[in-house]
Amino acid sequence: MKDQKDNSKLSPAVSPEEVPAGQQRAQIGCLLRLLWMFAGNIGLLAAAAAISNQPAWTYSIMDGAFLLIVLALIGVRYADITWFEGTTAKNEPATRTHFVRYTIGLLLFAGLIWFVAHSI
Repeated sequence: MKDQKDNSKLSPAVSPEEVPAGQQRAQIGCLLRLLWMFAGNIGLLAAAAAISNQPAWTYSIMDGAFLLIVLALIGVRYADITWFEGTTAKNEPATRTHFVRYTIGLLLFAGLIWFVAHSI
């Protein structure tokens, strides 16, 4: 039993009090960007693949999941721009115009993918 270490005295490398608020905001902003740029789109495609495995034009819980992912992506992008100094994919400051353009593009893309998934 001497080989076991006493983990009760271990502390994190950096305590939350030592991380500046600006750095925490930057980390959250980075996470949000990863969500709206990559993870959310992968989720959309996965939901579309599940929808395409159903008989044509039958509705399932995956349709609801697809819609929730679309709404979540819009919400995440809005939060990124509004509260976390979001940037574009080219690392330029994002504006409301970028948000509107992203939302319209996402809705068109998601609608097309949903339509194709149901038509297969």
